[in-house]
Amino acid sequence: NAFDSCKIDSLTFPYDSEIEIFRYDCFSYAQIKKLQIPPKVEEINRALRNITELDEIEISQNNHNFILFNNQFILSKSNDSIDKFDVLHFCMPNIEEAVIPAQISIIKESSFSSSHRNKKLKSIKFEANSELKIIEKQAFDDAEIEDLLIPASVEKIGCESFLSNFKLKSVRFPSNSKLKEISYSAFRNCKFESISIPASVEYLEAFFVDNPNLFKIEVSPENKFFKL
Repeated sequence: NAFDSCKIDSLTFPYDSEIEIFRYDCFSYAQIKKLQIPPKVEEINRALRNITELDEIEISQNNHNFILFNNQFILSKSNDSIDKFDVLHFCMPNIEEAVIPAQISIIKESSFSSSHRNKKLKSIKFEANSELKIIEKQAFDDAEIEDLLIPASVEKIGCESFLSNFKLKSVRFPSNSKLKEISYSAFRNCKFESISIPASVEYLEAFFVDNPNLFKIEVSPENKFFKL
């Protein structure tokens, strides 16, 4: 909570800044219009989730841990030994339609959370041949999306990933889905009317919670772990 509720037009750092970590909620409820990420920062998990009024992010050219992709997403690498930036940490709050790059394998916790940002995000789409495997907890909580097609490559949907997506009316999985786990309250407080559980799912943890419109559940006849 270092900058809790601060009103700042621009927050920058010296070129030789020694800062390495932005801790959880260090910008909680802060009204910051421009934020600079200095050269040595290597951790930003959940640091930006409650920041508001953010119009611009600048990542130091000497920072090799993060990049700003298409002025929309902050990305990092899941492994230092690979060349591609495949982890999505943050989406700019002024985006109405987010198209997730194909190389993304992990969407981090609270990266699209709209609880305390401008709720402009209306649509989530995934590029063809998506390599996404994990959607971490609360990644899209309180978003305004209405329709969701989960890529076939996704193996885990974390707890409360789509919590309180009150406008979410449709959740679909491809027939070749590799999904194995849907964690606790993943779709809590959503408005979809039906859902089909893919054949690959092995683990379900009370994700049908507070879904008042849900009247139809289908389970693939090829699923070895569940049946209706």
